[in-house]
Amino acid sequence: MVKVLLAMLGLLVLSACGANIPTQLLTEPCGTIANGNIITDVDSETEMCLVVSTDLLFQTWLWSADGSTLAFALHDPSIIRPPGLGKFPNRPLTIYWYVVDRNGRNASRFTVANNKGFSLSPDGKYAVVSYLCSADITGCHDIYTIRNEKKICSYKTYTVWFGDSDCPELKMKNGEIWDIEDEVNEAGCAFYRQNKWDIPRCSKTEPPDIPTSTTTPIIIEGYPIEGYQGYPVVTVTPQAVEAYPPAAEAYP
Repeated sequence: MVKVLLAMLGLLVLSACGANIPTQLLTEPCGTIANGNIITDVDSETEMCLVVSTDLLFQTWLWSADGSTLAFALHDPSIIRPPGLGKFPNRPLTIYWYVVDRNGRNASRFTVANNKGFSLSPDGKYAVVSYLCSADITGCHDIYTIRNEKKICSYKTYTVWFGDSDCPELKMKNGEIWDIEDEVNEAGCAFYRQNKWDIPRCSKTEPPDIPTSTTTPIIIEGYPIEGYQGYPVVTVTPQAVEAYPPAAEAYP
């Protein structure tokens, strides 16, 4: 009897914490459906209705590229941001991320992503949890498996550019390797282009070459000065030097 009571108590605690939330993905318009939230399919055009049985407020959603996995964020309106806290008084203080298969009926809360950025691998097998990890613009990103929230590795970004990674090859469901470094760098370049910043490595062009000097003698003619017969002809033989690109055009 005691074990039964403890088991029931455990289920109540999990329910109260919102570990799992009943969900349903409908292809029909939300209309007057209770707890219905209008989203779009992975094509960003087809309207769908995501029904989430909760009192938490719906914030946003995202798909894995193959459309197999849906992630969405909820906000707890009962937790109020204290006056004057931070630079963004209108930003929600609590963000909870949930993940569910396209045909799933229960969304699982991804607890390590609370109040952090969140994204999915192309096949929905992995999640990337992002957060600011220094006073500057350095971002930290931790990669987890979706199935059991097991942390695999971490990497950093500097001005949205990939670096300092301890990640192994990340094999996706179809056996292909997820090239997250290339994906992050491409996203960084998209950010640069949006802000109209000309970054050579984003255009995939090499720095301009500066011709190397040769040892061929060049003739410099003297200029006559009034009252004199002028300077004599001078032969100059320069030394060969290596060329370096101007600092403004070098890779950042």
